[in-house]
Amino acid sequence: MKFKANYLWGDHYFTAGYELDQLDVFNLFAQDATGTITFDGLENFQAGIARNISGSGSFTGDINDAAAEFSRSIHTLYVQDEWEALNGLTLQFGLRYDWYASSDRPLRNPKFEEKFGFDNTQAFNGLDILQPRFGFSYDAGETLWGDTQFRGGVGIFSGGDPTVWFANNFQNFGGAIGTVNTRFGTSPSCTDADLQVLDANGNFTGVPNCITQDQIAQATGNNGTVNAVDPDFSIPSLVRFNAGFSHYTDFDNAAGGFFDDWNLQFDLIYSKRRNAPDFVNLALTPTGELAPDGRPIFSPINPLLPGCNATFNGDLRGGFSNVDLAACASGGDDEDIVLTNVDGKDGSSTTASVILSKLFEHDMFNVPGSVNLTFGYAYTDASEVNPSTSSTASSNFEEVAVSVINQPPLGPSQFANKHNITVAASVTEEFFEGLQSTFSMFFSARSGRAFSYVFDADADEVFGDSDDEARHLFYVPTGPNDPRVDLSQLSAEDQQALFDLIATSGLSKFAGEIAPRNQFRDPWIKDMDIRFSQDLPGFFGNDSFEVFVDIENFLNLIDSGSNVSRRFDRGNVNEGVPILGVGLSDDGSQFVFRDFDPGLNNDIDVNSSLWAIQFGVRYQF
Repeated sequence: MKFKANYLWGDHYFTAGYELDQLDVFNLFAQDATGTITFDGLENFQAGIARNISGSGSFTGDINDAAAEFSRSIHTLYVQDEWEALNGLTLQFGLRYDWYASSDRPLRNPKFEEKFGFDNTQAFNGLDILQPRFGFSYDAGETLWGDTQFRGGVGIFSGGDPTVWFANNFQNFGGAIGTVNTRFGTSPSCTDADLQVLDANGNFTGVPNCITQDQIAQATGNNGTVNAVDPDFSIPSLVRFNAGFSHYTDFDNAAGGFFDDWNLQFDLIYSKRRNAPDFVNLALTPTGELAPDGRPIFSPINPLLPGCNATFNGDLRGGFSNVDLAACASGGDDEDIVLTNVDGKDGSSTTASVILSKLFEHDMFNVPGSVNLTFGYAYTDASEVNPSTSSTASSNFEEVAVSVINQPPLGPSQFANKHNITVAASVTEEFFEGLQSTFSMFFSARSGRAFSYVFDADADEVFGDSDDEARHLFYVPTGPNDPRVDLSQLSAEDQQALFDLIATSGLSKFAGEIAPRNQFRDPWIKDMDIRFSQDLPGFFGNDSFEVFVDIENFLNLIDSGSNVSRRFDRGNVNEGVPILGVGLSDDGSQFVFRDFDPGLNNDIDVNSSLWAIQFGVRYQF
């Protein structure tokens, strides 16, 4: 529902309103609900000997009983005064207030509260944010060689709907869904015999019943994965400042008027994130041991295990104290994930753009026509901690490149192209009266996006992560004799290829250190698209035809080596580019490098690299 009122009083134009966004949710989302079976190698697959069997199920065995069901409302009040303070000067003052309301809360999990000292029932109710804003526009009129208009503003902005994140908490309260995994011992009733998934006749026997029974037992015992919200969670927002101007040139017809009527636009936008979202796994605790490069090693802790007297520190990222790993380490992939706010710098972005355009009209050879030119450049420098692009708590936690778990570092955004150059041109002629012939071209060149170099997914076992994601930032060896690294499992050829990659990629700048997050970039991408169209007469006077041909990626059409979109292949969109596998030496003093695969480091985006031609006819009546 939306209500809006406008009121004009002298030089003031007032706007006020109220909005209500109400949502009733029935959300059933269960990963791995039909079970997943993995095998070590083709021979084991052919023999039906599973390496691991995992699955998720509800507390009744019927997956439909695991759905989240709740309602929430977002209320908005706003008021604005647009004041024409002076001739050509307009000021805007605004205030917006958003607040959430809901009588629904996730079901309380007593074991979660016993572990961490706070409950998991935080939901929408009570969240609010006040957003003051100011803006201005000023028409300076005839100024230096033309007309100029200035604009600017500053304010607090918040947007987006976090309902999907909160839905996770209603469904994953630890008692709706049980998630079990034979590899990590979270399916205790399964035996080695259950890992044989082919019968004597070679027929697939399906996911064993022990998985279903352990899922039910885990859920009814409130032992499932818990997603929760920090009781002190604040709504994320931006403090945004913008300034810019538009200038229409007038040089009194100098040089035949070539320099007149250009439109120059410049804009600068700076945004500072506030209370940016982050996701942490409460179960992960530093063991006190360090990896060879000095980063801490973690372990999932369950303080409710027999003989464990661990106490949660109260710091969402700090884990437990008084930890006896022999008694407290769960040995599993425990993930009790809390939605919270970034601890420290939230990130920011600066964008500057300039556009120069002009329409040239001419009457060459008594044939009317025009040429439209546009040149553009944009610069973006953006940083963030957790991009939070997933709909699930586990992915938002796992798919961020880190050196210290639960503390993702501030780094350049992997979604921002730092430089973006565009050129557009359109030539229109009327060789036949009333029928236009148009040729247009659009060219763009943009710098590559940022990425991180990381270890392969097996690094989770080295650093004690709760999930096998390729996200642990790569330690850059100083050379073949680096005492922190054992290269004996790499062939001489792979060792040479590894150090060649380090030398050519820029990793060598960080030799003896952990490569920082998102300090490397994909290659530049160039693209040119062209179109030709011709108007044709219709049949009835008011109708018309247009025939056209579009050529996408024209550069690649004339040279197959041009505009091939290459990017470094991320394991996942928010993680990094895996270089090689890693383990630890027996005494823990060295990384053991293995399984170097240079093929992982370069990928071609086929859809962006192909050229295509489209012919068409458009009929208007």
